[in-house]
Amino acid sequence: MNKKIFLLFLGVAGTPQRRLYLRLATTACLLLVCLPVSGQSGDGCTGVNFAKAPSDQYSPENLQKRLARDPKDLDALINLGIHLEEMDQTNEAYALYNRAIDAKPECYLGYQFAGLAADRISRKMSLDADTDIHKALNLNQGIAKDGNVEAFVKRHSHSVATPAKSAESPEDGFALGGSRFFIGIGVGLLLSTALIYFLRRRRPDHSVHA
Repeated sequence: MNKKIFLLFLGVAGTPQRRLYLRLATTACLLLVCLPVSGQSGDGCTGVNFAKAPSDQYSPENLQKRLARDPKDLDALINLGIHLEEMDQTNEAYALYNRAIDAKPECYLGYQFAGLAADRISRKMSLDADTDIHKALNLNQGIAKDGNVEAFVKRHSHSVATPAKSAESPEDGFALGGSRFFIGIGVGLLLSTALIYFLRRRRPDHSVHA
């Protein structure tokens, strides 16, 4: 009995119409539970590939061309800022990070890099640096483990404190998403099994009576 139900679920037994119903029911159940997971936006910095393997696409020249086409290209703003800092052009990098904040305020990276850059430029910008790092930590508490941010917080412990955990971090969101995915599979299996049982019970009896 169990083996036959399993084969029915896989669609290798039963009539073509029944197999179609089962497949549609399974797909619908999985989509209903898993769609909320795919709708999550993560940390708000989707599309930014800083700290990835270097490529021609991320050369300063190509990044400037990308910004000429799209001045709000967050990926180009962050990566060109990093290039400028490496060339000791911190003021210019700071300006790009602030443009990144304006382009996408929900992304923590603009605040993080702007805060660190402001701290390097001048002590007179200490308040701006504190404000930016605090905003970055509010958006993504995981950056507290970053070496540069950790050192900044220690130097500015009087004004910057790691915010209390009030929202899930990207890592927590990923784990929660994985859990929901497997829950979706489980619910789909259970509902499909129930549908199979219901269809079997409703199957007309075509046996020939003596």
